[in-house]
Amino acid sequence: MKKTFLFILSPAILLAGEIDLSFIKNNGESSYIVESPFQELKAKLYFPFEFSNANIMYKHDFENFELGVSSSFLIDSQTTIGKDLDWKADTLTVYSESKNNIDKYHQFSIKLAKNINKDLNIFSNIKHTTLNFNWNDTRQKDYVSNISSNLNGKTLTFEQNINQVNLGLSYRIDFNKIQLKLIPSFVYARIHNKDTHIVRDFYTIQNANAIGYSLQSKLRYKIDKNSSFLLLAEYEMFKDKSTDMDYYNKILGNYRTLPSSFEFKNRKFGLTYSYKF
Repeated sequence: MKKTFLFILSPAILLAGEIDLSFIKNNGESSYIVESPFQELKAKLYFPFEFSNANIMYKHDFENFELGVSSSFLIDSQTTIGKDLDWKADTLTVYSESKNNIDKYHQFSIKLAKNINKDLNIFSNIKHTTLNFNWNDTRQKDYVSNISSNLNGKTLTFEQNINQVNLGLSYRIDFNKIQLKLIPSFVYARIHNKDTHIVRDFYTIQNANAIGYSLQSKLRYKIDKNSSFLLLAEYEMFKDKSTDMDYYNKILGNYRTLPSSFEFKNRKFGLTYSYKF
């Protein structure tokens, strides 16, 4: 009878843990610079973003470790202004603006943390993120020929797949029902970017190896022994100062490779409801 009881109870023990439901506001930008040094040409494309996402995380403690699995999806996206700037010999030659929207966003992550003591743990967080942009209704000014042009409809797509690892620590400070966590981490990211210029009928591929950091804070208010609310703030940045960009079209395939750089920044603010069971 005792063995039967333990067998029935064991699945509940294994599933016991914590569920966090978060709503997060993102405000940041992706950008890249590509250069042709011999021709003294340089271009910068700038993809700012403002969007909201929901995130659900399940966490489970075992001995001195915590395992967390989370998934995020897009709620809504605000229209921003994407920019494309071209220079020759450090003189601006072409400037364009487009309506920029998030076409797709999702993220999946697995986090493993080890407790050093009751206030401090170290962790590794592995994430995969898809973040795709659309540009529409482009307005362009050519300063060399002094010609302005307008292109209606979709003119460009920018597809980002980011695989990253965060290695860091989490330190907590308790004040009765209030708890503050400070969470700095080192970031390594492998980014695959595909930028399709629809009107000009070519696309570029950039595979960047970026490093950077994340600074995160969480302020928790305990409602009771099982539930709490959290306020979250985070700044994340990573970049690759030197990577190749390959150019492709339907006729020639890979017809050119140029030096480039990549940078990603994001500022997050969120609200979380957490429940232990």
